[in-house]
Amino acid sequence: MGPGASITVDSMHAHSGKYAVHAQVTPGQQSTAEITEAVTFPAMNDAFYTRIWAYISPDVMWPNNPPDFHTGFIIASGNNDRGRVLAAVGANLSPTSAAGPMHYLGYSIYPGDEYGPRSPTAVVNGAWTCIELFESGQGGTTAIRQIWADGVELPEQKDMFSGQKPPAFNLVSIGIWEYHPTPSLSDMWIDDVRISSQRVGCVN
Repeated sequence: MGPGASITVDSMHAHSGKYAVHAQVTPGQQSTAEITEAVTFPAMNDAFYTRIWAYISPDVMWPNNPPDFHTGFIIASGNNDRGRVLAAVGANLSPTSAAGPMHYLGYSIYPGDEYGPRSPTAVVNGAWTCIELFESGQGGTTAIRQIWADGVELPEQKDMFSGQKPPAFNLVSIGIWEYHPTPSLSDMWIDDVRISSQRVGCVN
């Protein structure tokens, strides 16, 4: 949590059933509103899939010269031989972009190094989206990241982080993490969360 951030359960938007988790952060602040899951760790072979359904509202209105920012939606974390590692799927808008919608951003932050890239696939506002993140340490030998949106893999987000020792993952955080202050209000409802040793997909 951070200044102006909140996590609640409400019935304003729900993907299935009656309720969903509501993560909220305020504009221009660098804050965090997340739920975390550590019970299923350590994962077998240090590999796991996380599936969420997310509803982001309202539409994001950008200033004429938007700041560069990263926002995390699903963040896997753990330690390697150099320190704490974050591996995530989120969203990004860079100063060189025309004002427009958020685009998916896959990133992994190792001590001293940060990896992208920004996806050409835009984040949909005002509708439920199935977001999946696969993280694998391959038993401590090779790090792998893959990302899907509504069942379609974002191929530019597949990365093996050559030369970096993978972390021993021990936590997944889900919600809104503002790596940089975002320029507008962000609300995210989260429902039907699954963490599994096999890909869950969007059907079940």
